[in-house]
Amino acid sequence: MARQVQWSLVGNFRLMAIPSGFMNIVWSCGNTTGASLGGFLADVIGWRWGFFIQLPLAVASGISVYFFLHIPVISYTNETLTDPTNEIPPNPVELFKAKVRRVDFFGAMALVCAVFCLLYGMDKGATLGWSHVSTVSALFSFALLFIIFGVIESFVATEPFAPPRIVFSRCLIASYLVNFLTVAASFGQLFHISLYFQAVLGKSAAVTGAWLVVVIAADLTSSLICGVVIQSTGRYYYLSICSYIVMLSGTVIVAGGTGLLDMPKSMGEIIAGRFPIRVATCRLLSL
Repeated sequence: MARQVQWSLVGNFRLMAIPSGFMNIVWSCGNTTGASLGGFLADVIGWRWGFFIQLPLAVASGISVYFFLHIPVISYTNETLTDPTNEIPPNPVELFKAKVRRVDFFGAMALVCAVFCLLYGMDKGATLGWSHVSTVSALFSFALLFIIFGVIESFVATEPFAPPRIVFSRCLIASYLVNFLTVAASFGQLFHISLYFQAVLGKSAAVTGAWLVVVIAADLTSSLICGVVIQSTGRYYYLSICSYIVMLSGTVIVAGGTGLLDMPKSMGEIIAGRFPIRVATCRLLSL
């Protein structure tokens, strides 16, 4: 959705192609580096440090946004904006209250609680069983909270962060599904491949993370090349179709490397299969 908002502000797919490619590069570099560093920390000083190390990084990110993100200051209230003849400077307290009223607190709280209940229910279902009272109550709470979230976004929030007119837009729903299914497939494989390397092949967490660094070359290559191609030609349909074909071929290679297709198990083949998958994922995330 954030990508669609960016494109709606720019108004031109071609102008957003290369900036979107650079954003994919930053995201993929952080993703791959974090996985490798997490594996190293898990082997050396303990897996908990994979979470602790995120605290200073988050603080550094917040500080950089504070100093380097420059947003134009709006010195008028909503009433002033609707009446161009009113040029009286607003009261700072009233201006702050007006800004707070624009934040969708109830929607955010409902969504966070719904996601928590979903994750809790899935975890309990895997450990205690899907008919256990904790699992059933958590999943029921998720459904109820998700409905409440939809009601808040549709009828309560003044400025919802998930407006139904955008979420259910026929022009944008295909892009949402593409991003959802692509990321689900790619990260689902990444999660299980890491487990496969350690539980089946007996590799350490550090070695597993180091091997996954190889796919960063796919991220860099596809993000830059696709950004240049889209900006130069303005065409992306056939490029997207080719990306799906490449992703499917990579998935077949990964399945063969794990022995699923009655082929010899091969760690190198799995990494080779992840390469085209990452190429396709970075391309499709540009939509």
